[in-house]
Amino acid sequence: MKIEIDDILKIYEEEDSNLKAYLQTHWLSKEEYVKEWVPIKNKIFNNDFEWFPDMVFNESYILRPLISGAVLIEEDYSDYLKVFEYFSQTEFVIIKDSLDYMGFKFNVSESWNDIFNANSKFLMNELFCFADNFYLFDKSGKWGKYTANEHENWVDVIGFKPEYLDLFRKYFPISEEEKKDVEEALPEYRNKIVW
Repeated sequence: MKIEIDDILKIYEEEDSNLKAYLQTHWLSKEEYVKEWVPIKNKIFNNDFEWFPDMVFNESYILRPLISGAVLIEEDYSDYLKVFEYFSQTEFVIIKDSLDYMGFKFNVSESWNDIFNANSKFLMNELFCFADNFYLFDKSGKWGKYTANEHENWVDVIGFKPEYLDLFRKYFPISEEEKKDVEEALPEYRNKIVW
């Protein structure tokens, strides 16, 4: 893990000790990701998925897409915390969907200010940006989110087991206008979307 962090610090030429401390706390090593998180990811997300808008979730999941753009935003963070609490989760991960591995692990006890460190060029360019695609999920294996910023319409697609529909309706409501926007943006997903 130290090598991965050192490589990031070299690439971004940041001398900010806050970034190094942030990465030491939140960086998810590739070894830990493969060992502990990939089996959970494979329960949620389609292993054959190559490029959005191909179906990103496994067949048993239903979908609730939202027009969005960033993998996490402050306005939604408290709703995600309620979902983590419902599933008795203590941590979650954000994984960049790219050839170069990049993963972060967060504790649900952290405040938004703990997670969002805007002083870092690295974090702004790689994590809290309106570019690239990301997976967000916890260890429950019951739900996950895919943020597709490289699609012509920025979308978040939340996938979950059907028995949790009321939970996601409660915390991620969708207006009639948003429904129309989503249906226009994702005609491929129309049969899997639930309102």
